[in-house]
Amino acid sequence: MPTADDKLHALVLRFYEATTEPGEWRNILQETAELLRADGAALFSNPTGPGLGMHYSERLDDLIDWAFRQGPELHNPRPQRALQRARPGQAITESDLFSEWELNHLPFNAGMIETAGLRWDAGGYVGDVYGQPIFLTVQRERSKERFGADELA
Repeated sequence: MPTADDKLHALVLRFYEATTEPGEWRNILQETAELLRADGAALFSNPTGPGLGMHYSERLDDLIDWAFRQGPELHNPRPQRALQRARPGQAITESDLFSEWELNHLPFNAGMIETAGLRWDAGGYVGDVYGQPIFLTVQRERSKERFGADELA
């Protein structure tokens, strides 16, 4: 029976496959979420820049639709905070980026909770493509436990 490390290694190989088969991102990100006992996963750069764009698992459809409907005035502070507070490859959580008040009241954070039911987030800055930072994140619903130190490691 494959171990968690075996499953993670196989998943990393699938990430490499998706660079040549972009249609696979949605499935790979769903597998990522499942392996990490999360509900959704996203891989993204600045959606208007020359980088990777945005790929996400099916569970994040409502959140992404809501964010795009809000338009450019909706600011997602998560990527900028991650760049400021974590080194490349370091996994962090929403609580490393924001105070409890900010998680409940900043428009993007509140929207994640109210619109999509997603409260807990883990991930970080994984590197650059075409000079744009790339982020990988996984999310859990508000009714579930937050990501722990073992999961971040």
